[in-house]
Amino acid sequence: MRKHMRQYYQLKPLVEPNFQQWGEVIARILANRGLSLCSELSAELRDILPLHHFKHIRPAAELIANAVMQQKRICISGDYDVDGATSCVIMVDFLRKIGANVTFIVPNRRIHGYGISSMLIDEMGEVDLIITVDNGINAVEACAYAKQRGVQIVITDHHLPGVKLPDADVIVNPSYPDEVFPDRSIAGVAVAWYVMAALRSELEQRNYFLQKAKPNMAEYLDLVALGTVADCVALSQLNRAFVVQGLRRMNTKPRVGIQALLNVAKKEVGYVNAQDLGFALGPRLNAAGRLTDMRAGIFLLLEQDEQKAFTLAQNLDELNRSRRDIERQALNSIEELDASAKGIVVYDPTWHEGVIGLIASRVKERMQLPVIALTQDDQGFLKGSARSICGVHIRDILATMDQQLPGMILKFGGHAMAAGLSLNPDCLHEFKRMFAHHTALSIENQGLQGDLYYDFELTENSLTLDFAKQLSELTPWGMEMKEPVFKGVFKVASVSRYESGFLKMNLQFNRLSLAAVAFGLEELITEGDVLECYYSIHVNRFRGQESLQLLVRDVMVGECA
Repeated sequence: MRKHMRQYYQLKPLVEPNFQQWGEVIARILANRGLSLCSELSAELRDILPLHHFKHIRPAAELIANAVMQQKRICISGDYDVDGATSCVIMVDFLRKIGANVTFIVPNRRIHGYGISSMLIDEMGEVDLIITVDNGINAVEACAYAKQRGVQIVITDHHLPGVKLPDADVIVNPSYPDEVFPDRSIAGVAVAWYVMAALRSELEQRNYFLQKAKPNMAEYLDLVALGTVADCVALSQLNRAFVVQGLRRMNTKPRVGIQALLNVAKKEVGYVNAQDLGFALGPRLNAAGRLTDMRAGIFLLLEQDEQKAFTLAQNLDELNRSRRDIERQALNSIEELDASAKGIVVYDPTWHEGVIGLIASRVKERMQLPVIALTQDDQGFLKGSARSICGVHIRDILATMDQQLPGMILKFGGHAMAAGLSLNPDCLHEFKRMFAHHTALSIENQGLQGDLYYDFELTENSLTLDFAKQLSELTPWGMEMKEPVFKGVFKVASVSRYESGFLKMNLQFNRLSLAAVAFGLEELITEGDVLECYYSIHVNRFRGQESLQLLVRDVMVGECA
């Protein structure tokens, strides 16, 4: 018998299902996610919180406004992921439109490492004001160096602060100790958007726009949506509003760079969804930051010429293909993992730094446990990327380990579900032991079950295109608003195999014949099998036609099914 050893648990209703507002199946799905009212799914412009909720945003706007009006030299210090790139684009584009003297810089993953640093500040040249986006909350040394050079610095970030805070002129961060902003789950791109909205308000009060065009902040919501989805933050009502409103804009009037990305990804304007942001656009942009230089992604999103944008998008598409090959080779090199461990550390000095986050994610998906993937950098230190499961706060675990054995972890930062770190290579064995110990404590104390879940089994009446459309109206799905997963037993009537483990199948369920696809399950599925499936329901669009399609996420094969 061939089967996966992974265990799925059935979601339980967190609230009483509201059958008056919803049909029975939809009501049960929403109740499993703690929702019962239509208002809780609202994602209109009015659901975007006013900027005045940020305690420190006004001082930031005033300082930046002074720099703009005095034509001071401003440098945006970005980050090499999609959240950092979209944050950078919002600020650079906004500041250019209002006539500011602005440049930007992004660290190279291999040369500079994460975030703003003294080395990066030196490479900025002569600047008067630095604004960080999606980084900086732990840049104590870099801030001190900027002050030493007489440079003002505004930090905009969303990551969790460390014990010591940087001595910046202003810090705008929903996780700042005395911040009162009601939603700490927003991505760095949302913080950047709020800061530019505050700057617009401040300049308006100073009559700056009497003879200048005033940028429309709604024009940047597509970038906020892209950065939010790519950073995998929790889909709070505010984040849902950002994503839904951004997708509406993207599906009606996409910016030139995003249109080019959609073209190379073979996605049609008018039907772009959150899944496309996370699995089609995001990876292509991220490929630049992983393998070469994220400036390529930023240049694309800033580009106004369609032909130039398409060329840039094609280059990113090629980089993404290379990234897939590198990732596949790295994953194939991993030896048997310890099934008894509660926290896993994998290490190979030859792995490319740009894919260790993906390696950690793939191993986490396979084992349903917290994972850290490590490689060796050019200086001989170990560089790592961590991914966790719900309920195990990975950054807090690293902070505890750092306190217990100072000097083992050289640098770390992140949040509950993901973190980055550098490590003393002499401490690798002890690091593995301590990580396994602390993750086991966290899992056992909370009785965690992992991230593999399903809602319930569907009847024939629900396996329809109409039901798939109903589900699509509830999107976006994401952290804390998980996509519905269903359980069912099917027979494989036919299966077609394609490159990279992609399968197309025809599944039989009682009297129904259902189209289905799967990724990475090629060794588990053959024609004639009876499958216990864990699947999602999607609307498939092809040449103007819509049809029901099942996405099979996992299977158990054999007589027991």
